[in-house]
Amino acid sequence: MYSSIKPVAMPFKIDVAFTALITLEFGRLFREKVHFKLHFWHGITALGIWILTAWVNGGSNWNSGRYGRYGLLSLVGEFGAMIFVIWIAQVVERNNLKIVWSQIASVLNRFSEDSIFVLGYHITVGSIILGILTMIGMVVTEETLRAYWYITFPSILVPMCLCICSF
Repeated sequence: MYSSIKPVAMPFKIDVAFTALITLEFGRLFREKVHFKLHFWHGITALGIWILTAWVNGGSNWNSGRYGRYGLLSLVGEFGAMIFVIWIAQVVERNNLKIVWSQIASVLNRFSEDSIFVLGYHITVGSIILGILTMIGMVVTEETLRAYWYITFPSILVPMCLCICSF
Protein backbone atom coordinates (compact mmCIF):
# COMPACT_ATOMS: atom_id res chain seq x y z
CA MET A 1 0.00 0.00 0.00
CA TYR A 2 2.99 2.32 0.32
CA SER A 3 3.61 4.31 -2.83
CA SER A 4 6.79 6.06 -3.89
CA ILE A 5 5.09 7.41 -6.99
CA LYS A 6 5.16 11.20 -7.13
CA PRO A 7 1.66 12.67 -7.42
CA VAL A 8 0.77 14.23 -10.75
CA ALA A 9 -2.09 16.72 -10.85
CA MET A 10 -4.71 16.04 -13.48
CA PRO A 11 -6.31 18.90 -15.43
CA PHE A 12 -8.96 20.88 -13.54
CA LYS A 13 -8.14 18.90 -10.37
CA ILE A 14 -10.23 15.96 -11.57
CA ASP A 15 -8.22 13.70 -9.24
CA VAL A 16 -9.34 15.79 -6.26
CA ALA A 17 -12.94 15.74 -7.49
CA PHE A 18 -12.95 11.93 -7.67
CA THR A 19 -11.52 11.76 -4.14
CA ALA A 20 -14.15 14.19 -2.91
CA LEU A 21 -16.93 12.12 -4.49
CA ILE A 22 -16.06 9.28 -2.11
CA THR A 23 -16.53 11.50 0.92
CA LEU A 24 -19.66 13.14 -0.50
CA GLU A 25 -21.19 9.71 -1.11
CA PHE A 26 -20.27 8.67 2.44
CA GLY A 27 -22.03 11.76 3.77
CA ARG A 28 -25.13 11.08 1.68
CA LEU A 29 -25.30 7.45 2.80
CA PHE A 30 -24.74 8.46 6.41
CA ARG A 31 -27.58 10.97 6.25
CA GLU A 32 -29.98 8.48 4.61
CA LYS A 33 -29.13 5.31 6.55
CA VAL A 34 -28.12 6.45 10.03
CA HIS A 35 -31.14 7.60 12.00
CA PHE A 36 -29.77 7.54 15.52
CA LYS A 37 -27.96 9.96 17.73
CA LEU A 38 -24.26 9.32 18.11
CA HIS A 39 -23.18 8.68 21.69
CA PHE A 40 -20.16 9.96 23.57
CA TRP A 41 -18.14 6.85 22.81
CA HIS A 42 -18.87 7.25 19.07
CA GLY A 43 -17.44 10.77 19.11
CA ILE A 44 -14.37 9.86 21.16
CA THR A 45 -13.69 6.77 19.03
CA ALA A 46 -14.01 8.82 15.83
CA LEU A 47 -11.66 11.47 17.24
CA GLY A 48 -9.20 8.72 18.21
CA ILE A 49 -9.32 7.24 14.70
CA TRP A 50 -8.77 10.68 13.21
CA ILE A 51 -5.78 11.44 15.44
CA LEU A 52 -4.26 7.96 15.11
CA THR A 53 -4.58 8.07 11.33
CA ALA A 54 -2.92 11.48 11.19
CA TRP A 55 -0.09 10.23 13.39
CA VAL A 56 0.49 7.01 11.42
CA ASN A 57 -0.20 8.31 7.93
CA GLY A 58 1.33 11.76 8.13
CA GLY A 59 -0.18 14.88 6.62
CA SER A 60 -2.34 14.96 3.55
CA ASN A 61 -3.04 17.79 1.15
CA TRP A 62 -5.71 17.46 -1.51
CA ASN A 63 -4.46 20.52 -3.37
CA SER A 64 -1.10 18.92 -4.09
CA GLY A 65 -2.45 15.38 -4.48
CA ARG A 66 -0.65 14.03 -1.40
CA TYR A 67 -2.66 11.67 0.76
CA GLY A 68 0.00 10.69 3.29
CA ARG A 69 1.96 7.46 3.38
CA TYR A 70 -1.05 5.27 2.67
CA GLY A 71 -3.81 6.71 0.51
CA LEU A 72 -6.61 4.46 1.75
CA LEU A 73 -5.69 5.14 5.35
CA SER A 74 -6.17 8.82 4.62
CA LEU A 75 -9.82 8.10 3.77
CA VAL A 76 -10.25 6.23 7.07
CA GLY A 77 -9.01 9.31 8.91
CA GLU A 78 -11.34 11.55 6.93
CA PHE A 79 -14.30 9.31 7.78
CA GLY A 80 -13.29 9.52 11.45
CA ALA A 81 -13.17 13.31 11.17
CA MET A 82 -16.61 13.39 9.53
CA ILE A 83 -18.20 11.22 12.22
CA PHE A 84 -16.57 13.36 14.93
CA VAL A 85 -17.94 16.57 13.38
CA ILE A 86 -21.41 15.00 13.05
CA TRP A 87 -21.25 14.02 16.72
CA ILE A 88 -20.28 17.59 17.71
CA ALA A 89 -23.19 18.93 15.63
CA GLN A 90 -25.59 16.53 17.36
CA VAL A 91 -24.28 17.58 20.80
CA VAL A 92 -24.85 21.24 19.93
CA GLU A 93 -28.33 20.49 18.62
CA ARG A 94 -29.25 18.31 21.61
CA ASN A 95 -28.13 20.91 24.15
CA ASN A 96 -29.94 23.78 22.44
CA LEU A 97 -26.87 25.98 22.11
CA LYS A 98 -28.77 27.94 19.49
CA ILE A 99 -27.97 31.39 20.84
CA VAL A 100 -24.29 31.10 20.03
CA TRP A 101 -24.47 28.59 17.22
CA SER A 102 -27.51 29.70 15.22
CA GLN A 103 -25.60 31.77 12.67
CA ILE A 104 -22.72 29.31 12.48
CA ALA A 105 -25.16 26.43 12.10
CA SER A 106 -27.02 28.15 9.27
CA VAL A 107 -23.77 28.76 7.36
CA LEU A 108 -22.62 25.17 7.93
CA ASN A 109 -26.04 23.93 6.83
CA ARG A 110 -25.73 25.93 3.61
CA PHE A 111 -22.23 24.52 3.10
CA SER A 112 -23.55 20.98 3.48
CA GLU A 113 -26.42 21.63 1.07
CA ASP A 114 -24.08 23.19 -1.51
CA SER A 115 -21.06 20.94 -0.92
CA ILE A 116 -20.29 20.43 -4.62
CA PHE A 117 -20.24 24.20 -5.10
CA VAL A 118 -18.11 24.69 -1.97
CA LEU A 119 -15.57 22.13 -3.17
CA GLY A 120 -15.06 23.81 -6.52
CA TYR A 121 -15.37 27.35 -5.21
CA HIS A 122 -12.75 27.13 -2.49
CA ILE A 123 -10.24 25.74 -4.99
CA THR A 124 -11.11 28.51 -7.48
CA VAL A 125 -10.97 31.33 -4.93
CA GLY A 126 -7.69 30.00 -3.55
CA SER A 127 -6.21 29.89 -7.05
CA ILE A 128 -7.38 33.46 -7.81
CA ILE A 129 -5.86 34.74 -4.55
CA LEU A 130 -2.59 32.95 -5.29
CA GLY A 131 -2.60 34.37 -8.81
CA ILE A 132 -3.09 37.92 -7.52
CA LEU A 133 -0.35 37.52 -4.92
CA THR A 134 2.02 36.14 -7.58
CA MET A 135 1.19 39.04 -9.93
CA ILE A 136 2.12 41.60 -7.27
CA GLY A 137 5.45 39.86 -6.74
CA MET A 138 4.88 37.68 -3.70
CA VAL A 139 6.35 34.19 -3.70
CA VAL A 140 3.75 31.83 -2.24
CA THR A 141 4.72 28.24 -1.52
CA GLU A 142 2.89 25.41 0.19
CA GLU A 143 4.98 26.10 3.30
CA THR A 144 3.86 29.75 3.24
CA LEU A 145 0.21 28.72 3.06
CA ARG A 146 0.68 26.27 5.91
CA ALA A 147 2.51 28.85 8.05
CA TYR A 148 -0.09 31.58 7.46
CA TRP A 149 -3.21 29.41 7.48
CA TYR A 150 -4.96 31.91 9.76
CA ILE A 151 -4.82 34.40 6.88
CA THR A 152 -5.44 32.09 3.94
CA PHE A 153 -8.34 30.20 5.52
CA PRO A 154 -10.52 33.30 6.19
CA SER A 155 -9.52 34.85 2.85
CA ILE A 156 -11.10 31.85 1.14
CA LEU A 157 -13.92 31.20 3.63
CA VAL A 158 -15.34 34.75 3.84
CA PRO A 159 -15.96 35.25 0.09
CA MET A 160 -17.37 31.73 -0.08
CA CYS A 161 -19.77 32.48 2.83
CA LEU A 162 -20.85 35.74 1.21
CA CYS A 163 -21.55 34.05 -2.10
CA ILE A 164 -23.41 31.04 -0.66
CA CYS A 165 -25.42 32.92 1.96
CA SER A 166 -26.52 35.64 -0.43
CA PHE A 167 -28.47 33.22 -2.64
